[in-house]
Order: sequence, then C-alpha cells, then structure tokens
Amino acid sequence: MVPDGDNQDEWPHRLTVFTPLSVVDVGLAERLMDRYLKVLRDRLTRDELQYAVGNKPPGMEVGTEPDGSHVLRISFGGTVTMTNWDGTPEDAMSVVNNFAATAADNVSADYWVTGGWRTQTSFTEQDPDQGA
Repeated sequence: MVPDGDNQDEWPHRLTVFTPLSVVDVGLAERLMDRYLKVLRDRLTRDELQYAVGNKPPGMEVGTEPDGSHVLRISFGGTVTMTNWDGTPEDAMSVVNNFAATAADNVSADYWVTGGWRTQTSFTEQDPDQGA
C-alpha cells in the first residue's frame, strides 16, 4: 500500500509480489531464522529475550520485481525492512544480521518502556526500600 500523498510511480516495490521465503527455500529460511535468534541471544538480556520470543516470529518474504530483480522483506513487530536482494544466501544473511540488530535494540527499549522490568524479582529482592 502506498502512503497517502506519495506518488505511486516513485514508491519502490509497488508491483512486487511476495512469497514466504519458507515456500521458496525452506533451508535458507531456517538458517536465517537461526541467525536472527542468535543475534537476539547475543544482544539481549535473558528477560528481554523472553519478551522478544513471546512476540510473533519475524516474517521473511521474497519478491520478484517486474524486471526480474529480487526483493527481501522482513517484518517483526511494527518494523518492516524491504531491500533489493541479489538472491544469494550471503546477501540474505547480511540483511538479517542488520535487521536483527535493530530488532534487538527495539525489543530492549520496548521491554523497559512497557514495564517488563517489573517482572524481575532480582530488582525488588535487592531493593532496601522494600523492607527485609
């Protein structure tokens, strides 16, 4: 969908038809999901990771432009990334690395902003104002 006020002729990928990557290449889709989770595990605390895993897993789709070029679309939470893709696993892995790093930053911020920290008993157990 083209946002209001944007010229449809300038909107990238407006004619692209997307298919789940798992339909196109299940092995690549699994490797990318493994990489995505590894980046999250490396960048998030245990509690933040549990919060992230509680969300719907990222969607990974591949599209083909009318000119035959490929587009990779990855979505997680409210974030969607669409980028030209050369069709190689290496390029897809690079896209996923970058997307996962950004997703980890967003998850960490969301976790703290939404009060997820309130579920951590380690903070309240050590809080002298709670009384012992």
